[in-house]
Amino acid sequence: YIYKNEEIQLIIEKSIFKIKPIKNIVQAIEVNKFSRSFYTLIKSGIIITESLEISSHVISNKFMYKKLFISKEALEKGYSISESLEQSGVFPSVFISMISSGEETGNIDTCLYNIMVNYESNVDNLIQKIVKLIEPMIIVIMGLIIGIIVISMMTPMFDAIKVF
Repeated sequence: YIYKNEEIQLIIEKSIFKIKPIKNIVQAIEVNKFSRSFYTLIKSGIIITESLEISSHVISNKFMYKKLFISKEALEKGYSISESLEQSGVFPSVFISMISSGEETGNIDTCLYNIMVNYESNVDNLIQKIVKLIEPMIIVIMGLIIGIIVISMMTPMFDAIKVF
């Protein structure tokens, strides 16, 4: 029921966005996906409003997806790309400033490529940090499970030895 109900998903993802460490991870992953598709579409020659709309479908976070419609509407009203993305409130300030500098220089595709590369490395670093944090917990849990199995196998043997 939770996975099928969009309102509940939106509430969960909005509440996840309020927790700073999780927000950073989700934001980095979603910005990476968005910038990759936005770069590809702009580089292919598709107009910016269509590129923004198509790129928004790549984002799996419903909260960010809904907020991107604010950006699309602002872009259609005549705001710049950076201003419209800033109005959504879901993109980091570094992303917005890089887009803004790309607009000013006229090299938005090069700027998007640099953002894409930067966020790919950020996502890789975040995943490595998470794995390094989870590894010790997994080792402890595996040790406990193996210990419980060994104790449950050895207990009947000790009971059999005490009988004789």
